[in-house]
Order: sequence, then C-alpha cells, then structure tokens
Amino acid sequence: MNSSSDVQTSARESSVRRFLALQLLIWGTYAAIHYAASLPAILNDERPVIAVAKVVRATTGLILSSVMWPLVRTRLHPERKRWWLVIALAAFAAGWAWTFLDRVALVSIAAIVGFDIPWVRFPRGMDLDYFFVMLAWTAGAAGIILAGRTRSQNERLLEQQLAAESARLHMLASQLNPHFLFNALNTIRSIAAEDSERTREVVARLSAFLRRVLSFNPSELTTFEEELALAHDYLEVEKARFESTLSIEMRVEPKASMALVPPLLLQPILENAVKHGTADADGVRRILVTATIDDAILTISAANRGSMIAGSKGIGLDLTANRLRQMFGERGRVRVDQTGDFVTATITIAHVPMKPRS
Repeated sequence: MNSSSDVQTSARESSVRRFLALQLLIWGTYAAIHYAASLPAILNDERPVIAVAKVVRATTGLILSSVMWPLVRTRLHPERKRWWLVIALAAFAAGWAWTFLDRVALVSIAAIVGFDIPWVRFPRGMDLDYFFVMLAWTAGAAGIILAGRTRSQNERLLEQQLAAESARLHMLASQLNPHFLFNALNTIRSIAAEDSERTREVVARLSAFLRRVLSFNPSELTTFEEELALAHDYLEVEKARFESTLSIEMRVEPKASMALVPPLLLQPILENAVKHGTADADGVRRILVTATIDDAILTISAANRGSMIAGSKGIGLDLTANRLRQMFGERGRVRVDQTGDFVTATITIAHVPMKPRS
C-alpha cells in the first residue's frame, strides 16, 4: 500500500515539475521576444524599466495560465456540451484578469523600487495582446492535453490488443488439449499399418480440426454451425481412438445452428464428456449433444454417464464461463448438473445474436 502510494505521489510530483519547467520556458521566451521586439521603439534610458515590465508581464501571465490549466484539463471533453465555448470564454476572462493583474503588479513594483513608468510606451485602453496570447496559450494547452490523451488511448488500445492476443494463445493452449493431440497421434500410429484409408481419413480430420481452431478469432462471434463442423472433426478423431465404444448423438434445431456464439464454445463440454464419461452396461460410452432456441435463449448441452467428482468443471469450462461473461455479461452462463447417473454440462445465452439472412 505504501509503495503504491509513494509511486503515485512521485508521479504527481514529476508531472508538476515538468509542467512548471514548460511554463518557465514558454513565458521566459515570451518575455525575451516581447522585450526584443520593443527595443527599436524605446530610448536607452527606458530599457531597464521596460525589461522589468516585460518580466512582470510574463510572470503574471504564468500565474494566470497556471490557474487556467486545471480548468482546460477538466472541461476538455468531447462529450461535454459546448466545452469549446466554455474554454474560450475562460481564456478571454483570463486575458482581462491578466491585463488588470499585470498593471497592478507593475505599478506596485514601481512604487516600491521608485522608478517612473513610461506610460507613453504602453497602449492606451485595452491591450488586445493579452487576450490573443492567452488564447494562443489555451490552444497550445488543449493540444498538449489532447495529444497526451491520444497517446494514453493508443497505449491502452495496444495493451488491450496484447491482452486479446494473450487470451487467444491461452485459449488455444487450453482448447488444444495435449492429451487429445497425443492420443490422436498414437491412434494414427496404431492404425497406420492396418488401415491406410482410415489413417488418411483421421489425418484429414485432425488437420481440418487444427486448421479451424487456428483460424478462429476469439474476439469475434461465429455461427454454431461452424462449431458443429469443428465438433464433427474432433469427434471423428476420437471415434478412431475408441473404435466402436464411443457413440455421439446430435439433436440440433436448424435455427440453433444460425446462432452467433464465441468460437470454441462447444469444444470444452465435448472434451469433458469424452474424457470423464463412463460406459453403459454394453461397454459403449454414449454422449448426447442438444442445441435449442426458445424465446431467443440458446441452450447447448452435452450429457453423458458419469459423476460430478470425475466430471467436475475444469480449466476449459472455467475459461468458457469467463469468455461468456466478458461477451454477454449475465446473459451467458455455464452450468454442470448431476441427475442420477448422468452429468450434463449446459451453456445458455439469452438474447443470442443470429446470423443475418442473406
């Protein structure tokens, strides 16, 4: 806690120091240029007084602009109505205040030091230079603030892109179960010598599965039809491993296949069912996959014989739950239930988006 507070305090102090250094540079340059520009029009004995006047002018300008800075920073928001008008009026008000403060400070210093002010060298009435300089300073301050915010937004966008890419890699690592790949390769090796045609089919299914997985963008939705195609490739590879002891039944409503869902949504519950499911009395491991839409609520489930202890939520289902929460909020959920000897993993998405009709 103390370390974090110290870092924040140090950052604020550093920001204040940079701001003061920039202010001194701007107004010091302003005083030097303003004094140099007045030299051709003044007498030699007037130069010390005019130099003091320019320093006072720059100092009061620095004070008024420093007061303006937090106002510009807080009001400069595109979502605020007429923010530009408020800032422009504030700049004009600061220009008028600068005129008054400058003259008061100059007269006070002249009275203390005891020198005469050559008023003939000063414009009579209102000097518009105060207003234009303050407007220019305000415009520059607004540009610096906007540039800083744009840089911060770009940095946040880059961080989000890196986070998305990291999430994508994490998702792929979670979904591409090493045990599945290892088992698939072992299956291919075992059947290669016995059935070359079956081997080519399994290799083709595995290649199609990997190609689909690697082509998915985790931040974009895909149709449930694409999910079913991926599941078909995955299950064909698994069937080659289990031979006749794995049976999959799909009951998918035609409308459900047009629902837009996060990619690799079905894969974790299928892997759970295959990995943790147990066989019936005849030695066959049966899995029932259903997908329905009722009142804009998509329900996807995978049911298999087993127990919650063996088939409890794993990394894949937790990741799926987090992805649904990020994309759909409370509208997307994952649930695992035990009913008798069967475990059912269910995904529900309320108000699920649908693929537009072509």
